[in-house]
Amino acid sequence: MPAAIQQRLFGLVSRAGVLLGSPRIEDVLPGILTVARESVAADGYAVWRLDRTRGAWVIAGHAGVSEEFAAAVISTFQGQPVGAAQQVDPIAAEDVLQLPMLEERREAYVKEGIASILAIPLIIEGDAVGSLVFYYRARHAFHPDEIEVARALGHLAGAALRTADLHSQQIRSEQRALYLARAATALAASLDYHETLKTVAQMAVPDIADWCAVDIINAAGDVEQLALAHVDPDRVEYAKAFGRKYPTDPASKSGAHHVIRTGQSVLLPHLTDEMIVQGAPSDEHREDVRALRITSFMVVPLRTRHGAVGAMTFVSAESGRHYSQPDLQFAETVADRAAVAIENARAYEEARRANHLKDEFLATLSHELRTPLNAILGYARMLRTGAVREERRDEALDVIERNSAALAQIVEDILDVSRIISGKLKLTMTAVDIRQVLADALATVAVAAERKGVRLASRIDPRVTIVHADKDRVPQILWNLLTNAVKFTATGGSVEITIAPLAGGGVEIAVTDTGRGIAPEFLPFIFERFRQADSGAVREHGGLSLGLSIVRTIVEMHGGTIHATSAGEGQGARFSVRLPGPPDLC
Repeated sequence: MPAAIQQRLFGLVSRAGVLLGSPRIEDVLPGILTVARESVAADGYAVWRLDRTRGAWVIAGHAGVSEEFAAAVISTFQGQPVGAAQQVDPIAAEDVLQLPMLEERREAYVKEGIASILAIPLIIEGDAVGSLVFYYRARHAFHPDEIEVARALGHLAGAALRTADLHSQQIRSEQRALYLARAATALAASLDYHETLKTVAQMAVPDIADWCAVDIINAAGDVEQLALAHVDPDRVEYAKAFGRKYPTDPASKSGAHHVIRTGQSVLLPHLTDEMIVQGAPSDEHREDVRALRITSFMVVPLRTRHGAVGAMTFVSAESGRHYSQPDLQFAETVADRAAVAIENARAYEEARRANHLKDEFLATLSHELRTPLNAILGYARMLRTGAVREERRDEALDVIERNSAALAQIVEDILDVSRIISGKLKLTMTAVDIRQVLADALATVAVAAERKGVRLASRIDPRVTIVHADKDRVPQILWNLLTNAVKFTATGGSVEITIAPLAGGGVEIAVTDTGRGIAPEFLPFIFERFRQADSGAVREHGGLSLGLSIVRTIVEMHGGTIHATSAGEGQGARFSVRLPGPPDLC
C-alpha cells in the first residue's frame, strides 16, 4: 500500500473518535460530515438513509449543498418502490449526466451545478441502507487511493450509524418503559379517570409525543376532548384556538371520531406538504396547519368490553420524529391500559350506583309494605275490639281488602323481578282476545282514575281482535302502563290507550297521558329496574318503580319493543308497545 494512502488512513483512524465518541444520532451525523471534509476534498457532502417507514431515501445530513437539493425524497426508482441498495461497491461518476441510475435526478444535479459524485454505500445490519456521497461542481477524475479512503470512511460511518440506531432504540425503549410505569401508577391512583387521563396525556410529552390528546364519548353520546397536552402552554392555547376555528369533521377518516367509530387505529408516518395542500380547503387553513409543524401522528382507540369509548392521539411536531408500526403498537398498549382504568372506574361507579339504588329500593319497599300493613293491622284490631261501629264494618273490610290487594301486588312484583333475574319467567303463547283484555284493564284502573278525577279513554282498531301472546302477561302490560299513567296524571288530566294493527302483522299498544312527563336526562333510564326520576314523587304516588322494568322484560320476551317519549316535565308522556304477529308456520 502506498505510503500516502497509509498516512491518510491512519489519519482517518485518528479521527474515528469524532464518529464513535457519542452514540447520539444528533452528534454522529455532523461528525460524519466533519471527518468527510477533513479526509476527502469535495464541494459538497451528504449522508443518505433509507427511511423504511416512508419507503423513501432521504438526506439525513448535508454540507455544501443547498437546502432545496437536500430536501429530496426518492420514493421510486425506475417506476418501482425503493428499498436497500443493490450496489455495495463505491460508485465514482466523473459525469453524473452519463450515470443511468441518476437519470431521474438529472435536473436536480444540473440545477445544483454538480458534475461528478462519489457514492460510498453504508452497510448497516448487512444491507446497504445508507450512502455517503461526495459532490463535485467541476468534473473530477477519481484516483483509486481517494476511493479507498472514502470506502474506509464509509465503514466507520456505517458502524457509527449502527451504534446510534441501537442507542436510539435503547433510549426509546427506556422512555416507553418509564412512561408505562408512570402511566400505570397514575391510572391506578384514582378512580376519577377524567383526571388520570389528563395526567397520562401530560406525561407523554415531550418524550413520547410533542402533542397528546384524549377524546372521550360523553354522557350525551358526543365526542369531546378531555385533554390536550404540550410542553409549551402557549402552544396548547394555539391548538385550542385552531380547534375552535376549524372544528373537527366527524366524517373524517383520520381523526378521533373515525377511530372511535371503527375501533381501528390510524397511523400517518409522514405528513407531507402535499397532504396539507390537498386536505386544507383554503390558503389560510393551510398556513395554520403548517404552523402546527406536525410531521407524524397516530390515533388509537380506548377499547372496553362495550366498544371504543374514546381515543388517544399522539402527535410529533417540533421533534421531527416519524412514528412507525412499533410506535403504534406501543401507543395501543398505552390506550389498552387506559381503557382498563376507564372500565374499572365505570364498573365501580355502576356498583356504587347500584348499591345506592338498592338502598333506596329497600327504603321504598319498607315504606310501601308498612303502609298497607298498618292499615290492615289497624282495622283488624279495631274490628276485633269492637272499636268499629256496625254500620262501618263493611267500610273497614273494604280498607283491609284494598290494602291486602296492594300488598299482594307488591309481593307479586318482587317475585316477578326474582323470576326475571333467575331466568324462570316463562311465557305460554296462545290466542288472546285483546278487546277483552283491554276492557278488564280499564275496569281495574277505573276506580283509581275516578278517585283522582282523571279521564280514561280508549280506541281500538276494529281490525284488531286476537293477538298471539301470553294470556296472563298481556293484561299485566296494559294494567301496568295504565296504572302508571293514572298515578302520575293530576286531577283534570286524561289518559288514553289506543290499539292499532301494524303493517306486516302484530299490534301497537300506545298509552298517552297529560301527566307530569319525563325529564330528558332520565328518559334513557325509564325502564331500568329500581330507577326513580324523583324519589320524592315516588313517595307521593307510591310504588316500587318495578312496573315499567317488568313490562319491558315481558314485551321483549314476546319479541316486541317498548318505547317512551316525552316533551319534558309537565308535558305528559307516551308509552308505545309493539307486539309481533304469530310466527309464520309455512
